[in-house]
Order: sequence, then C-alpha cells, then structure tokens
Amino acid sequence: MPAKPTRRRTASPTPAARLSVERLDARVVPAIVNPAAGTLTAVTVGTAISTEQTLATFDSPSAADGLTATVAINGGAALTGVVVATGPGADGVPEYAVRLAAGAFTPTAAGTGALAFVINVADASDGTTAKVSGKADVKANPLSVVSVGTDIDPAEGVSGTFALATFRTTETAAKADDFTVSVDWGDGSKASAGTVVALGDGKFRVDGTHAYGAPDKYDVTVSVADADGDKLTARTATDAIADAAVEVSVPPLYATAGLPMNDVRVATFTDANPLATAADYTATVNWGDGSTTDAAVVADGAGFAVVGSHTYSGAIPVGPNVSVTVRNKDTDAEHTGSGPLTVVPNYPPPLSEPQQFVQGLYLRELNRAGTTAELDGWVSVMGGANGRTNVANAVARSTEARTRMVSGWYQTYLNRAAQGGEASGWVQQLQAGATEEQVQGGILGSQEFANRAQTLISSGTPAERHVQVMYSTLLGRYGSAAEQGGWVTVLSQPGGSTAVASALLTSIEYRARTFENYYLSILGRPADAAGLHGWVYSGLETVTVRAAIEAASTGPIYYPLPA
Repeated sequence: MPAKPTRRRTASPTPAARLSVERLDARVVPAIVNPAAGTLTAVTVGTAISTEQTLATFDSPSAADGLTATVAINGGAALTGVVVATGPGADGVPEYAVRLAAGAFTPTAAGTGALAFVINVADASDGTTAKVSGKADVKANPLSVVSVGTDIDPAEGVSGTFALATFRTTETAAKADDFTVSVDWGDGSKASAGTVVALGDGKFRVDGTHAYGAPDKYDVTVSVADADGDKLTARTATDAIADAAVEVSVPPLYATAGLPMNDVRVATFTDANPLATAADYTATVNWGDGSTTDAAVVADGAGFAVVGSHTYSGAIPVGPNVSVTVRNKDTDAEHTGSGPLTVVPNYPPPLSEPQQFVQGLYLRELNRAGTTAELDGWVSVMGGANGRTNVANAVARSTEARTRMVSGWYQTYLNRAAQGGEASGWVQQLQAGATEEQVQGGILGSQEFANRAQTLISSGTPAERHVQVMYSTLLGRYGSAAEQGGWVTVLSQPGGSTAVASALLTSIEYRARTFENYYLSILGRPADAAGLHGWVYSGLETVTVRAAIEAASTGPIYYPLPA
C-alpha cells in the first residue's frame, strides 16, 4: 500500500454554515486524502448553484478522469458531481474540487442551514471512497415576478419590441443598469439581451426586440440577474403568429397550340415576410387544360416568380384561367392566383413581324387579341423612327387599356371589382392628364383601403398597420421602425393617407421595382443596370416608360383570332 501523503494544516475555526467532514477512514481510503468543506456557505432562492461554487475539496494522486463524485441534497436523489483539478498542493499532491453542473440544483425555500449536502467521492483505480457532509444557508431572493407580458403579437419576419415581464426587487436603491437580462425567444435563435426600464417603487419592466421567421406560437423565457448574482426567471408566450400576407399575381398567358413553352414565368408573388426565401415555397400550375404540374420558385426582384413548362395540344379561346398555387413549406399555407389563358391555333400563315408587335401590345395592354383589321390599322401608322413607341403609347393610353388598368387596381388594392361609374371616373382623370400614380394614390388613400389594411396585419396600431400594408403592397416589404414612425405622423394630418401612398408611388424604390417588372414581363429578361437606372431617374411618366420598353419587344409569334 503506498504511503499516505501528508501535509501540515493550520487550525482555524469553521463557520457554522460551512460543510464539515463527517468521516474519513485513513485505513480504507489511502488514495483520497484531506477531504474538506468547500466554499459554499449560502445560496439564494431561485438561483441555481453555480458551476464555480465549490462544495468540497480533496487531494489525490489519481488522475481526474478516474475520480467521480455524487451530491445528495436534502435527502434527495444523488446528483452527479463535477470533479475539477484546481492545482498541485503544497506537498505536490494534486488538489481537486467538487462542484455541480450548470442548473443541476436550484433552491426553492429560504432558511438557515436549509440545504444539507452529502458528497461521496470515489477513485475508480482502487475503489477507495470518502464522504463529506454539511449545510448551507438559503437566503430569500430579493427579486420576484410581478407579471408577464400577455400582448406579444409580432408579425412574421418583422422585428418588434415587446413588454415581456415586470419584476420587483427589495433593494430600494436598485437602478435599471444594476440588472442584466437574457431572453430566450423559444425559436432556436441565440438568446438576446433585454432592456430594463425602471417603473418606480422597486418595480422594473423587461422589454425585448425580436423577429420571428416563421408563424407559430413560441414560449419566451426571461432571465434576470442583479449585481449580487441573485437571479429570476419569468416565462410567457407569444400570441399565435399569423403567416405574413402573400399576394400571387398571374398575368395573361398566351400560347400557340403544339409549341412547347419552356421555363415560362407563369406567376409572380410577394411575401410580406422580409425573411422569406424562394426555398420556403413550392408551387403547382393548373394550366387550364386539365393538367397540373409542379413548377419552380425563384427569386424575382423584391419578390418571387413561378417558372414552369408546358405544351398545349389544341387551341383554347380566351376564357379559361391558368391557376397557380404556392405553398409555404413551414406552415403548409397555400396561396392561389389565376389569370386568363389564350391558346391560338398553330396554322399558317403567321403574322408579319409588325403585326406580331401590335398583337403583343393588345394582349398585354387590353388582354385580348386584336383583329386583323385592328392590327393592320396600327401597322399603317407605325412608320418612322418612333413609330413603335407612338403606337405603344396610343394603345397604353386608350380608354380600353386604362379601364382595364383601373379595374385591376380595384381588385389588387381593394379586393373587389370596380362598381358603377367608379372605374370610368378615374379613367376620365387619366385621359385629362392625371398620372397613373396619382390615380393609384387616390384609391390607396381611401378609407376603404385603410379599413382593409386592418385585416391583413394583426400587430401594431391601426396607423402602423395602414403604413405596413402600403409598404407590402407597393414595395414588397415592410417598412423599418424609423420609416413606419415617420409615415404614421403624416397619416394623422388631413389627406395623410393619399400623401403617404403618393410618396411611395413616386419613390425611387417603387419606380425601380415597377420598371424591373416591365423588363421581365415584356422583354422576358432582367433589366440591365444602366438601362434601369436611366428609366428610374428619367422623370418620365410610368406609362411613357412602359411604352418605350414595349417598343423594344419582339415577343413570340402571335396569330390573329377571327375578326
């Protein structure tokens, strides 16, 4: 048996609350020597015993990986202790400490000597053991929960600040910066620091800011610590977060029977969740001829596009719709849009190139095919350097085109058809010189739109919801807190709704987004940077820019329908 290591100790009084040695049999445990009480003398209700607090110490020539410890508290089940090497002793024998793993035990009741410890240490190399016991005081926690937040109602993907909990401290001189706060938002994201706001009379509120990337209901845990290390935990939950608004737009689809359409942009859609990506969605297309296929979802400017391929076997007159459904993979929520379908027969002779150009204008601006007489009429006045631009302008500014456009705005912005003389009134203003943005501003500035906005977003004040729906509708994103605050102030003024809508409609961001979509829908390609920049900063009306882009189009071969 190896000689028992010895070291000289200086006698000193032992505090009443310290752990004490219950028994040490030198003949049985020669490999574990000098077991003694640790430094833990007092803990606080609601605060877990720290991984830095030592319950017992001992010396041993054995390596740490062969030493184990258990800790029984108040006669409860044994907890696994953590044996930590603390350095060589004065006599060269390694010294060890016994501690608890993080969160292993949290006291629940205060009192002198309220926690009784029994620590057992074992050496696997020779089976020797040692035992230490003692008591520690548990002091009352100066921190207590007053209430937890009940109105945590964020919009999907939008950063919001919420009142999470209110707590009180018995430390009358405490200040807000005496506390540190950590918030676990329950969505797997990294915990964030909260903000402590003093309410007076020893009460404080915890605010937190966060954005949830997916709709669900989340459990929120707030952890508070004061300068003395006292801790408090409050738990609450968010309201059920609704899926952000998704708008699916399906433009008219024109095809020729028997000719394959490969990688066609069948639809576009926007998601009001700024954190959304194309990978969040799947899509299917009902082609209007009884067939349905899967389609790809790709990023498209500020939103997304649905791209599919199909071949129609026969002609289909204007009337049936192409229907596109996009599904959110996280929530299984489905969003559907539809648009008119025209499949013309594949028979000779094809239209001439000038007729094809005019037919493309008719299909895009009027949503119908022009008769041979109509096409030939425009072709006859299309000569000259600006002939195509002039014809495109004339078709786009026609009463028929503008009636269709205003009717589309009513459906998009108010979710209903224009009634009575509503559309004609706005068309008359356009024909009298009003811009498209001015008319859109009038519709978006209506009380009807403001009322509808309240149903599309569940969080924020009525004014904040109004602003955010304008941002989502026109820019395909939510406004930042600073943007929202500025426009809410404008909304409170006479004519504020129209002013906010007009400002967004004439913004550089809106013009860039609109003109980029013209390139995609008319020319079938993204805008080049120089060209887009030129149009955005040209100061020209939207209809003028659209006609100029139309003039550059060649498009597929379109065939006339019977006159």
